[in-house]
Amino acid sequence: MSKSVTMQDVADHAQVSIATVSRILNNPESVRESTRKKVIKSMNELGFIQSTIRLPDAQSRTILIVIQTLGNQFDTDLASSIMNTAYIHGYNSMVVVAKNNYTTYEAFEKLFKDISIAGIVLETGLINPDLVNELQLHYPVVMCSDYIENLDISYVSINDEAAARAATNYLISTGHTKIALVNCNPSFRYSRHREKGYVQALVDAGLNINENWMIRISSINYFLALSYIRQILEKKNRPDAIFACCDIFGMAAINAANQLGIKVPEELSIIGFDNTNTSSMTNPSLTTVAQPTTQIGSQACELLIEKIRSKNFKNQQIVLDTELIIRNSTCPKNI
Repeated sequence: MSKSVTMQDVADHAQVSIATVSRILNNPESVRESTRKKVIKSMNELGFIQSTIRLPDAQSRTILIVIQTLGNQFDTDLASSIMNTAYIHGYNSMVVVAKNNYTTYEAFEKLFKDISIAGIVLETGLINPDLVNELQLHYPVVMCSDYIENLDISYVSINDEAAARAATNYLISTGHTKIALVNCNPSFRYSRHREKGYVQALVDAGLNINENWMIRISSINYFLALSYIRQILEKKNRPDAIFACCDIFGMAAINAANQLGIKVPEELSIIGFDNTNTSSMTNPSLTTVAQPTTQIGSQACELLIEKIRSKNFKNQQIVLDTELIIRNSTCPKNI
């Protein structure tokens, strides 16, 4: 057998998903017998041997942290919290930026040949479920902040839908009826859920949903956000409030309004999301949804270490509370 045979090869040969192959290897009773026989036949024909990469080293004291980008303060703050908790428990940390790099199993396989890993914290939901399932075959894995829906995995996160609904409801309660959304890439679970919360708040209040005021930006990029927001604010029929799904977009909204001579908050109220340090440094300071960033990272690391140390660990899903921090970028309409 060639060691290059992977679970993906087996899945392709048997015409099933890699998740199905994973379940057969870990929990065969959960798969129909006919499917199980077909996959096992493919394994035999291909000469597949499980665990073709290095398994977790019981002596390893290194945790791998996989983040999406270094361009957002929230991501770096989260990684810092994970690293601090790991250090307290005697573990070192290695940070890998997944964007455009570690998106395939082969990429991780090359990495694991060079380092000994005890477990993995995934801080990005853009890694596909099949890849996560394959990683879980070999290593303890925990997701934090963002996570993949309908996947049997431990994670620590927040209720993004409820948080977005509460932020939008606050704008509605202060008299705003023309509320725009500045959102992230809908490939992210949190982006979809925040948009859902925003839409639900408008529907519950009987307000119109203006698709022209729903901006979806491909990446968390200040200058892209600034350009898009200026475009909607330059129109005669412009919004009287903006809910931005991250603080970077909220700061871009404040600066776009300032450039156009629109007074914040007297003419335009703005809410951000994350409560990063810079949100209180804008002029005016940014009203924002505070995520418990330190607790999310710390709890995720604690879960991972428990999973590393216990063979009988059962996956847990922890959802933490958020808080709306009222600052100077919002006020009652017409006051």
